[in-house]
Amino acid sequence: MSQTLVEHLKAKKASSFEAKDLFSKVVLESSSSCIFGLETEMFREDENSSPLKKHLKNMSDRSGLEMLLLILSLLPGVKTIMGKFGISALKPTETMFFYNVIKNAIEERKKSKLVRNDFIDLLLDAEEKLDNMTIVATAMTFFLAGFDTTSTLLGYACFELARRTDIQDRIKEEIGDAAEKSDDHYDFLNKLKFLEGVILEAGRLHPIAPSIGRVCIEDYELPDGSGIVIKKGESIAVNAIGLHYDEEFYPDPKSFNPDRFMDKLRDNPTCAYLEFGQGPRSCVGMRFAVLLMKSVLAAVLSEFALSPAEDTPMKLEADARSTVGGWKGPLNLRLTQRN
Repeated sequence: MSQTLVEHLKAKKASSFEAKDLFSKVVLESSSSCIFGLETEMFREDENSSPLKKHLKNMSDRSGLEMLLLILSLLPGVKTIMGKFGISALKPTETMFFYNVIKNAIEERKKSKLVRNDFIDLLLDAEEKLDNMTIVATAMTFFLAGFDTTSTLLGYACFELARRTDIQDRIKEEIGDAAEKSDDHYDFLNKLKFLEGVILEAGRLHPIAPSIGRVCIEDYELPDGSGIVIKKGESIAVNAIGLHYDEEFYPDPKSFNPDRFMDKLRDNPTCAYLEFGQGPRSCVGMRFAVLLMKSVLAAVLSEFALSPAEDTPMKLEADARSTVGGWKGPLNLRLTQRN
């Protein structure tokens, strides 16, 4: 997929790109293939006619009322009340579209007995323990939860890299060294430690989930002597963006510094970094997402240098209607092909 992206950019002789549009295509194509075994051909000329892309866009775009319903559904008890009145924070048309796509993909895989070693195969291997609805729901969650988040984080990473040619040069050098010492593509990607630090640092500066909700499963008294007890069943919100900008954990927190992650920040508690959550409810697709982002960035930066376009903002404005911490408006970046 990464090579297809590079060939697409070269064929179009692209001198710039809009980050959200480009990376949405990349993630959609990769996720569809790796999870469902579907080839979406997002880089063909008529890709805008794709019903998959259309419904994904509709799923992501929310009006002010739809965003309000989504926020209200997160409050304790409100989702139950909404259900009694037939009100859903989800989009029924788009939800049913993806349900049917995944259901049909699973049924077709069963009939053909084709083995692709993808996510569908893993779920079917566990079919004795899971009912059909659980299999479909799991695949749908894995796909939808990773689409906007991954493409958005790729955009943020490129936004930061466009202003730092020194960091791009280090990545290019690391790519060359890793290519010489690697046996296969997976081994190659795992050797790109600095590039992984770039992705993690982009996620620290621009967290996809500025806050993370959790439900307390047993009474818990805060150990700070305040006497405050979080009761079983109560919901809490963890301030991820506050932790990511806390100088106790990240000196000079507003600067883009991938070297923070080169030593895995051993002195920091694990909960100081929440881009993928923590604990048993952390992001199940984290490894897949990081590998995908490393593959895309390595391919692009091997062939192109990034720089701000004329209309690239100095600072990205948060989109209040985005459910994944996205930016407002287009993000255009300049591409210069390397010699």
